[in-house]
This record gives sequence, C-alpha cells and structure tokens, in this order.
Amino acid sequence: MHKRLFPALALTLLAGCRSAQTFSPSSAAAPIPASSRIAVQYPETRKSDHVDDYFGTPVPDPYRWLEDADSPETKAWVTAQNKVSFGYLEQIPFRDQIRERLTTIWNYERFGVPQEEGGQLYFSKNDGLQNQAVLYCQGQQDGQQGQPDVLLDPNKLSADGTTALAGTFFSHDHRYMAYATSGGGSDWQQYKVMDLKTRQPLPDELNWVKVSGAAWYQDGFFYSRYDAPKARLFSLIIDGILTQKLPWTLVLLGVFIALMLELCGVSSLPFAVGVYLPISTSAPIFCGGIVRYIVDRVRGGKEAESEFSPGMLISSGYIAGGAIAGVVLAMFAIPTWGPDVLR
Repeated sequence: MHKRLFPALALTLLAGCRSAQTFSPSSAAAPIPASSRIAVQYPETRKSDHVDDYFGTPVPDPYRWLEDADSPETKAWVTAQNKVSFGYLEQIPFRDQIRERLTTIWNYERFGVPQEEGGQLYFSKNDGLQNQAVLYCQGQQDGQQGQPDVLLDPNKLSADGTTALAGTFFSHDHRYMAYATSGGGSDWQQYKVMDLKTRQPLPDELNWVKVSGAAWYQDGFFYSRYDAPKARLFSLIIDGILTQKLPWTLVLLGVFIALMLELCGVSSLPFAVGVYLPISTSAPIFCGGIVRYIVDRVRGGKEAESEFSPGMLISSGYIAGGAIAGVVLAMFAIPTWGPDVLR
C-alpha cells in the first residue's frame, strides 16, 4: 500500500511544482522590452523663486504660479500636459476594448438619494451614459405621486457636458432653490437661485465660491467665498505696502508700461482702467469712446478731456468706489433713512 502511495504523492508534487513554475509571479511580471515601450517626453515645468514666510519659517512654493488657472502660462502648461497624456493613451493597442467594456458596465439607469421639500420629491437620475445626472421633481396629484419632470439638466449648461451640479439648497418656504455648479472638474463653484414656481433662474449669480454651502435665512442665505482675482490684486498691493513686501518687479513693470504709453501719446489712466475692468464692462466704454471721437471730429475736433478733468476724475471714482447709481439705489432700499436723506 505504501509502495503505491509514494509514486502518487511524487506525481502530485511534481505537478504542483510545474504549475507553480508556469504561473509564477516573476514570470507574469516580466519586464517589458525597451523596444515595445511607449516613449514619453514630458514638458518642462517652470520653477519660480516664490517663498512664503510662516511665522519666520520660509516655505518654498516653486509651483505657486500654477494656482492661477486663468493665466496664459497655466493654460499653455495644461495644454502641453494633455498633449502628452492623450498622445500616450492613443498608442495603447487595447484602449478601444477598455472603452467598450466600461461603456457596457456603465450603461444602466441609476438614481441619487431622493429629498422631500414642500411636498415635492427631488432626485437625480442618469439614464446610463449621460455625462451628468439630471435633477427631477415629482409632485403629488390626488394623494398619488405624479410623473417626474426635469427641473435642471446640467448636461445643457455647457457644450461638452462637463458642468456638474455640485449642490442644491432649498429655502424654508420652498419658493427658491439655490444650486451650485462646477465646470471641468474644478472645485470652484458658481451659485445661482431658481424660482421653483417659474422654474427659471434669477439673474443674480455668485462666483469664486469654494468649500461652501448655502444656509437660508429669511429671504436670503449665508455663504462663504474667496476674493475675486482683481480684489486679490489690490489686496496684494495693500498688504505689500503694510508689510514692506511689495512686489517691486510688478510695480516697476507697471511704471515702465505707463512711461511707454505716455511717450506714445496715450493716457495711462484710461489704459489702466481698461486693463482692470472685465471685457464685458470695458467693451461698452470702448464703443462709447469711439462714438465720442467721431462726434468730436465732426464738430470740429474738440479737444478731449484730460485725465485731470472732472469727467475723468468722476469716472475714476466710479470705478474705485462702485456705481454712484448703485449707492443712490441703496439709499432708496433702506426705508428708515434713505428717503429722509434725499429730501
């Protein structure tokens, strides 16, 4: 009996060794030959000399400039990185198989967590291959749940479907819904308010919001946001003056540009104002300037106002301190003292 058992055990051991040798991890993880590897040439990333001082401790941050997503340099860097990434992915021979498999397993109807507000049921739904889930509203009719209808479709907020619905916040009277959207995977959010009766968004919008919600109180809501880039620019100048860390490179560059403009016969103040204002605001001003220039030429070449004239000074004050009309309207909006002051 033992003589018959020994050969059987020996054959089993040999088969196990052969199996282990065939599927060994070392053989499965064999290095890819250099000839079949995809060559990748990464673009160079500039390192700046930016250093933050935290309570006397210098902390270098050479890539701080990449935090400005709207700068031409950052956009060029992103374009170069995408060119490398997509160029690599396009050379993978089985990429289409992966895409087809993911398309198959993702193509199913799915729902978000429902939320009841004011007798209405709100929920998100994705038919399967939609870029963004659609927000639906379902009411009640005669004690029965009605048919859901589309309240907000984020897929229509951008041409490429990359604008996502980041949050919804309902007012206590269920009349309004504040909602946050983010574009292109960014953590920056834009807030708008929808009138739930008309299903139309209000004209107001909030930008430069990040890591925030909307806490409704009476007819408004609390939120947190960051300063706009223009406001941060002025904050940088003020902080630099107070802390004696003014970026003199930028200051001298501005002085050089102003001198060149003056030597060319162009007033530097209107130019600076035009650079500061967004194009949506400066474009009408520019068109108005062209109209005035034409009218002055037709009337005999009346000399334009200097930068120290009352009109230019009033315009500068308007830009620096806000709209004068807005201040007047604010007085009317405060019934306790606004009308009395204007009498």
